[in-house]
Amino acid sequence: SVSASNDNAGGIAGFLNVASGVGVLNDTLGLDLIKKNSMSFVLSSVAASGEGFTVSAGNERAAGGVALATGGRISDVSVSRASLVSAKNYAGGFLGVSGTGSVVGSDGLDLLGLGLVKVEGLLSLGSVMQTTVNTVTVSGVDAGMKVTATGDGTSTDAGEKPVTAGGFVALGSASSVSDAHVTYLGTVQASNEGGYAGGFVGEST
Repeated sequence: SVSASNDNAGGIAGFLNVASGVGVLNDTLGLDLIKKNSMSFVLSSVAASGEGFTVSAGNERAAGGVALATGGRISDVSVSRASLVSAKNYAGGFLGVSGTGSVVGSDGLDLLGLGLVKVEGLLSLGSVMQTTVNTVTVSGVDAGMKVTATGDGTSTDAGEKPVTAGGFVALGSASSVSDAHVTYLGTVQASNEGGYAGGFVGEST
């Protein structure tokens, strides 16, 4: 079993991100580097299995595969025999949160904690930092995998947002998913009123 006392518990990885944001300070060189994938993470040909294994986060983002994935490529990955994935918010069978949300904001980029930097063309930047997922399978135990978001939607990180749970991904933002499958899924539950729960996707933005 895998557990994190606070955020980002994953059966394979807790947090996968672009290698560095420093190159983006040069709005020509930085974008060129990202487009060539020199800054993107790659997760390929990986399998995680365990008889009834569980993944839990004390606060946010828990997943059978990757809790938080931003700006990279995931392919040919499998997670099998999971029984439970739980977090206060963003619980997913394979991904807790995927996309660009932690790197690209409406006002600029927060690079390595240095504060917001204004960059022209954020929509273009967001597209080249998209998270792509291809050929991924998730299977639970015979009795069915349970995916549960237990929070009340009032935590510091979540603010007043409803909690979200998904059989494959809880929250997908600027992500492309293809040839992805979830089997032996028992229940997907978001406990608070107005929460989002989906057999495959909890919420997409």
